[in-house]
Amino acid sequence: MQRRPELALLRALGASRRRLLGHTLAQAAVVVGAGTAAGAALAEGVGLLVGADVPFSLPAAGLTTAMATVALVGLAGTAVTLRKVTTVDPMTMLGAAR
Repeated sequence: MQRRPELALLRALGASRRRLLGHTLAQAAVVVGAGTAAGAALAEGVGLLVGADVPFSLPAAGLTTAMATVALVGLAGTAVTLRKVTTVDPMTMLGAAR
């Protein structure tokens, strides 16, 4: 968790755990959403690029299912880190940065 010192500082300045959770989830949702969309666009672009030379089929239902699965797994991975966000000790982390 690379942001622990920043989260500790925010906690020391009075940010609530709920706010930190909200920021962490929002950031994860943006990153996962952007990555999923970029991956889908790349897959579609490669499909158009290879054209008829390579047998390639990317049905919309399959792409949507894959995107949803990747997004859910990414957000589930974020849920694992939420405990660290809520239990960050501001004093310990601020002292550890020295």
